[in-house]
Amino acid sequence: EMKFKHELEEEIRLMPKWVYVQYRTLEAIIKKYNYEAKARTDSEVALPGVDQKLQSLRDAFFQKVKDNIASINTMFMETYGSCKNNLDHLAYTSSMEITTDQSDHVVNFIDEATGLNMKSKITHDELERRIESFKTLYVDLLDLNRMRQINREAFRKIVKKFDKVSGEKTLKDFMKNQVDSREFAKEDALKGIEEQLLAAVRKLYAPTELGERKFQEFRGSTILYRQNRLKSLQKSAQFQSLREGLPYIIAYLFSFIILYVMIQPQFSSNPMDNWQGYVVIYGIFTGVLLIAVHGKPADVCLTSVNILFLTVGIITSEEAFAGFSNAGVIANGILLPFARALSISGGAEYVLIRCLGKPSSLVAAQVRMCCVVAALSAVLNNTPIVFMMIPILQTWCSRLNMSVSKFMLPMSFAIMLGGTCSIVGSSANLVTIGMASSYHGNFPDGQQPVFSRPGFWRPAIIGLPVMLIGTLWMIFTSPFLLPSRIPASGSNDEPPPEERSRPPKTPAVNYRSVARFNVPFRFTQSLVGSTVEDSGVTRLGAKLVGISNVHNIKKFVEEPPPFGGSWDYVIRDGDVGVFTCSSSEVNSVRQNQSLELYNKQLSKLHGERRERALIEVTIAEDSGLIGKSLLDLDFRRKYNACCIGIAKNRENGDMKRWPLEAGDTLLLEASKREALTSWTSEGFFSHIVAIIGSTPPMRDTRKMVLTMGSLLLLVILTSSEVIDIVNLGFIIVAGFIALRVITAREAWGSIKGDVLLTIAASFGIGQAMSNSGVAKWVGEGITSVCNGNELGILSLIYGFTVTLGAVLNNASVAVLVYPVAYSAAVESAGMDPELIVLLIIMGAGLSFCTPMSYQTNQMVQSPGGYLFSDYVRFGGSLQIATGVASVLFLYFLANAGFVKLRYS
Repeated sequence: EMKFKHELEEEIRLMPKWVYVQYRTLEAIIKKYNYEAKARTDSEVALPGVDQKLQSLRDAFFQKVKDNIASINTMFMETYGSCKNNLDHLAYTSSMEITTDQSDHVVNFIDEATGLNMKSKITHDELERRIESFKTLYVDLLDLNRMRQINREAFRKIVKKFDKVSGEKTLKDFMKNQVDSREFAKEDALKGIEEQLLAAVRKLYAPTELGERKFQEFRGSTILYRQNRLKSLQKSAQFQSLREGLPYIIAYLFSFIILYVMIQPQFSSNPMDNWQGYVVIYGIFTGVLLIAVHGKPADVCLTSVNILFLTVGIITSEEAFAGFSNAGVIANGILLPFARALSISGGAEYVLIRCLGKPSSLVAAQVRMCCVVAALSAVLNNTPIVFMMIPILQTWCSRLNMSVSKFMLPMSFAIMLGGTCSIVGSSANLVTIGMASSYHGNFPDGQQPVFSRPGFWRPAIIGLPVMLIGTLWMIFTSPFLLPSRIPASGSNDEPPPEERSRPPKTPAVNYRSVARFNVPFRFTQSLVGSTVEDSGVTRLGAKLVGISNVHNIKKFVEEPPPFGGSWDYVIRDGDVGVFTCSSSEVNSVRQNQSLELYNKQLSKLHGERRERALIEVTIAEDSGLIGKSLLDLDFRRKYNACCIGIAKNRENGDMKRWPLEAGDTLLLEASKREALTSWTSEGFFSHIVAIIGSTPPMRDTRKMVLTMGSLLLLVILTSSEVIDIVNLGFIIVAGFIALRVITAREAWGSIKGDVLLTIAASFGIGQAMSNSGVAKWVGEGITSVCNGNELGILSLIYGFTVTLGAVLNNASVAVLVYPVAYSAAVESAGMDPELIVLLIIMGAGLSFCTPMSYQTNQMVQSPGGYLFSDYVRFGGSLQIATGVASVLFLYFLANAGFVKLRYS
């Protein structure tokens, strides 16, 4: 893979006149797809916003590939036509017989326009010029053929890479239907014109005594000429790269010299005594630059920097790997399976739905939503809450007839604010406390200030007032700074009166086909007594075609009448709504807590529900299923699959008795693993695709009680300091696995190794800053700038933390900032370590300005339909407000005695 990418980039560099596959762009889409897919697993509750983002990325990938195919094929045909015209002209003027005279040559050729035998004389030099023209044209054909081959291989590799990430099997069909059918991809695409050119050259040399030899020399010299030209182009490209990179090299060296001159006196009179400081500063600078500018993985960059410091002897092996045994890092890891269990059981989701209620105004709705999610985020990891809240908010906003854009971003920000109120609210909280417990700075052993591990709710002393200020700020500014933009998932706005006869149009995300199915959904008790319009079911993206009773639903689904009911129809107990929707829309509607997929066969399927998914299959032309109905095949028993709907040649059809035909599309619920393995080998289906994130919603009362009870137990025992959070976390997760709340595989899969590696590596880098004197130098600089003023020192540390948080993981930021903050505030200004811990918790945990600054910001971007400017405008104002509040409140609390200002 790497060899081919290098080869492709080399071709692009050497032959910029050709059009090539945009390999890096497509790789970026795949990388983003993989990142989004890893954020959730098959057993997790499906999320319409996240699933739609994955489907959108899939559509964007294949649309980009098709655009590339079209542009490459267009360029190929244009170049082919130009070469063909040039060849025709050369062949016409060179259809000659040549005498053996080396000075003048008698040209005897047939004028194709008149049909007359024409005679003329050309010089030997003119003959060589014509041979040179043939050679140039031949080289162009060889280059064009090379371009054709490498582009076809690039398409094959990039689609194969997407299949590997997505689990699909599209390569064979895509190459056959989209790539190999185009002119540029055909093996014999240039065979005819190449043979015509060689025939013309052979004919040109035929009358001479050494004609065949000269012809072979022509071919050999042409290939050699092309090789020499490529070497020349390579040298030119290398020189060009050096010339383009030279300013950066000079700037890098110049900045090193400037840095050396500035900081050398700060270390010692002999700069070589503290060469470690230069290495640490440039190592950290390079690592952050690679992450922020070049988009390299943070875990790889920071781990590499950590290993560099270990290799050159700045830190010991114990210091380099101290993060892997730190209690804060371990606690972060063990709480991830705990949060996963809460998500799977649906317990937290149940609480959220009940607490949101039915507010009557936008302000009331935002207040309720912010309070609910902030309270939950104080005791639960932030990411699972967002996963659960996205579909809940979409449904809730539909029922309230409010724009979801007014809620998604405030939800993400409220979760961050709530996470600052306890030691488990954010990964940065645990890691900062863990760092403070083991870090002693430059104090002699036994003389360092004592840092006592804070209680469970201790961060709330500053987190709670800042959360209240931030919530009020969001509520008052959101009407002006947040858009009422229609998100990608559909409209949440009230349809105009002239459109009341049909549901609002929403752009459906269809991954492969436009097959639509009639699918019945039963209304739950929460909708009984509501009107169709007030229930919000007509604003889910799928078209409501009618409502029937459970006793008449079978015939209603097979032949659905036009929706003739009034929008004022009151939903009764036992009512079933029939929706016409695509497979992805079925998945979205199914996640609505007020609707249940109505199919009695689902309860008869074997195996775990968490292993199942929606599968769309199409009957192959030579399938052994053609002519048989689902009843004849005993489909449920044979395939352990339940048929949700059938699109009969893209039109609605009977569910059971209609004979299957080639091209029929079936929507099934079945085991994803079985569908993508055993079904594929049978060859009955032309394509088998598992709908992303379509695992059935989990509503298990036993698991809900266990997980919510465990959460309550965790809060009580940790708050009362009866048992350490790490020990208790291990006990609870082990109990979940033993009681089959989650499997061991799911627990292990929920642990984000790259994030934990990033945090652990940061500990070694932080220790290197301390050992080399960099932390002390920066800390003394901060103290000097502020002239020892406590408020100024706190402000600079907070600003530094927030700025670095826009680039790195918040827990890594806490570890990297702490040595500097400790040097500036504790060692130089004599402040208490707890004051710095609380400040860093606030600075690292509150990052609002960009989508990249916090994972939850990215997760709500697509469901909320936000632009980058929305984050800068709304999040930037909140960043300033909470920053000022954090620093001032903490300074006030310290002076009032609620937090120790000085350690002595």
